[in-house]
Amino acid sequence: CRKGKTFGKNMSSIITLGADPLRLINAVIKLLGSHSGRDRLAKTFHYAARIVKWYYAHRLGDAQAADRVERFRQAIGTSRRVGRFASTLNSVPGIVEGLQQVQLMQHDKSKGVAVATGSDRIMNLLLLVASISDGFYYLADNFTFFATYGLYPLSDRAFYFWYARRMVTMSAHLICINPALHIANEKG
Repeated sequence: CRKGKTFGKNMSSIITLGADPLRLINAVIKLLGSHSGRDRLAKTFHYAARIVKWYYAHRLGDAQAADRVERFRQAIGTSRRVGRFASTLNSVPGIVEGLQQVQLMQHDKSKGVAVATGSDRIMNLLLLVASISDGFYYLADNFTFFATYGLYPLSDRAFYFWYARRMVTMSAHLICINPALHIANEKG
């Protein structure tokens, strides 16, 4: 949830820039000045390449062009994975903050002070689960990357953990989007 706030703010500023090209260029530079922004651009190319590959293979029947696009897609995917090598560390502050929030809620509960509502507690717990899940994702992503190149052996069952983690994180992030959309509708 916290990661998307910065990106959403940057994207909304890019969308609303209109005819001022200098402001647009500055907004794009600001977006690409962060690891997250560069990763999102690479992700866009990565997924767009899948569509282009399908188009070449199924609509145009050009297998050679589809293979070139697939090699490009794989190179972009590999570069994204290399860029995420130390990203497990990015999850640590969110985990620590989430644990502190849970500890504060338990501490205040023992004093009989009601600080957080039930939905706040659930949101804090979801943010903690999402941060822990992100940490495991990046760790598992590194193992699967090494296994892809034969540097670390993994069983096929290890890949199921990776997919299960993706489902948990996507669910937590979708739940986080709902309050953000509600706040945006109130402002807009």
